[in-house]
Order: sequence, then structure tokens, then C-alpha cells
Amino acid sequence: MVNLQELKKICQPEEITSRVVERWYGRFYRKIDLRVTWLLLHFKKITPNMVTAFNLLWCSLGGFLILLPGIWGPLLFFLVFQLWVILDGVDGEIARYKKMKTLSGPYLDLLAHRLVYVGLFVPLGIKIYFLTGQLFFIGLGLATAILALLVEAARYCEVVVLYKRNIRSAEAGESKKEGGIFLAFYRGLIGPMEISTLAVVAILTRPFFVHQFKYFWEIFFGFYLLLFVVSFVYHTLTVKHRLDASRPGMSR
Repeated sequence: MVNLQELKKICQPEEITSRVVERWYGRFYRKIDLRVTWLLLHFKKITPNMVTAFNLLWCSLGGFLILLPGIWGPLLFFLVFQLWVILDGVDGEIARYKKMKTLSGPYLDLLAHRLVYVGLFVPLGIKIYFLTGQLFFIGLGLATAILALLVEAARYCEVVVLYKRNIRSAEAGESKKEGGIFLAFYRGLIGPMEISTLAVVAILTRPFFVHQFKYFWEIFFGFYLLLFVVSFVYHTLTVKHRLDASRPGMSR
């Protein structure tokens, strides 16, 4: 087994850590990722797909721990998405170290990135219902999760079309670099870790603004519902325009 410094060169090369998808907390979490990767590599039967599959189940179901009473529910909810972020990097690092490349790995990883919104918003809506007694928060949580999935569907339909058109990955990747600061800000708004952190802080500080608690969550869910609707329309229209302008049409 190599030491951490050598492992970092293998698992966290510059082309990975400098990607646009690396968030503001990437530098800190990559240090944790590396140590978790080092630990899991001692278990030779653990594969990258095993880690990804566990993370898929974890992000889908772990969020329901928020329904536990007292302070433990929100704290565990917070930890669920911290671990999700860590394991989201660990599976790729194990794959790079063991030089294991499969198509099922990225598929499971992308699936986890979509279902995480179900494990985030649905249990959160149920929790706020228990805290406020307002049943419509369950509907708001479910509606927000569905809209988040629709946004991701609109985004990744472009990937499928580009694949069918046999456009080189390098050429397709250029379209993902657009947006600059706006894209980074948007990613921060919809990041599961950022959303879960804000939600936990709001729940734990409830005694200090108990009269405004219900209104805060109405604004919270309303904001994300509107954000996902706008994002869905934007992705649908801009992707359609980009694809229509890129190459001649193809048969379905």
C-alpha cells in the first residue's frame, strides 16, 4: 500500500481537482476523501461500484433519519449528506487506483446524483409537517424533488443526443464550460450539501424564531420550486437551440 502522498498523485491528479464541478469545499473534502480511500483500499474485495451502489442507497434513504425526534434527526440528516459528498469522491479514487473502468460505474454515479434530491426534499417536507402541523409541506417536498429530477432529465437528454450523434466527448464537453460565475453560483444553490446544511441550521434555530418558522419554510420551498421551474425551462430551450445549431437533424 502506497502512502498518502503517493496515493494523492494517483487518485487526485490535477485534471480531476481542477474540474469545474469541484465545489468551494472540494479542497477540504478531498483531504478526507483520500484518507477514506486509503482505508477502503485495505479491503481488496471492495470495488468502486460497491461504494457507488452503497452511496446510491445512502443518499436515497439516509435523509429519512431526519424524522428521528429531538436534535438527533437534524444532526444525522446533516451527516448523511456530508458522507454522501465524501463517498461521491471516494469511488472514483478507488477506480483510478485500481485502474477499473466500467460503464456501469458512471451510470450508478449519475443515478445517485439524481436521486439525492428525492432523499433530500421528501423527508425534509415530512419533517417540517411534523414541526408545523401543515400537511401541504409534504406536497411541497415531493413537488420540489420531482422538479429537481425534471431539471436533471432536461440536462442529460442533451448527453444522450450527443452520444447518438457520435460527437466526440471533447467537443461535447465544451458546452459544459459556459456560465462562469453564474454557473458556479447556481451549483452552490442546488448543491445537496448546501441545501441540507441550511435546512439543519433553520431547524436547530427554530426556538429563536418560532413565529416565523412556517413562513421561512414556505419561502424555502417556494424558492426552490421556482428555481427548478426556471432551470427546467432554461435547459430545455437552450439545449434545444444548441443542438439544432450544432449539426443536421437525425432520425429518432
